[in-house]
Amino acid sequence: MNRPAIIFFDIDGTLLDFGKKDLSPKTREALLKLRANGIRICIATGRSPLAVPKFEGVEFDAYLTYNGCYCYEGSKTIYSNPMSLEDVQTIIQNAASMERALSVATKDRLISNGTDPDLEEYYAFGNQKVTISDEFDEVSVNISQLHNWANLFIVSY
Repeated sequence: MNRPAIIFFDIDGTLLDFGKKDLSPKTREALLKLRANGIRICIATGRSPLAVPKFEGVEFDAYLTYNGCYCYEGSKTIYSNPMSLEDVQTIIQNAASMERALSVATKDRLISNGTDPDLEEYYAFGNQKVTISDEFDEVSVNISQLHNWANLFIVSY
């Protein structure tokens, strides 16, 4: 049987049990055994790079974040496919017309123009808090995700 060269893991419900913040001892042991056997281990998640947890003693080889819209290895970007400026502006205008809070997400920033209970619940899923910023209107390039109430708008081409 051929041994895999690389294995990708989701975070929520796969590496981490829902509601947990750290790996189980068995999961940690399995990941370390894979690495010891020369198998590359990677994260594949819908989370932003900022919401990817660090697990003590376990190093991942690469990260596919925003459902594959932004992928990196260490500090090197492997692939990036941000949303078009036109799409971003349309979604921002639609959210404003509905008087809904919106968050924009880049590879290194998550900011909002407001908050509401649904947006806070979405952020809490990744153990994060909503950051309201006066700079929201200036952030319009390299957007990988937009979050609005309980809906998540993702454009992955």
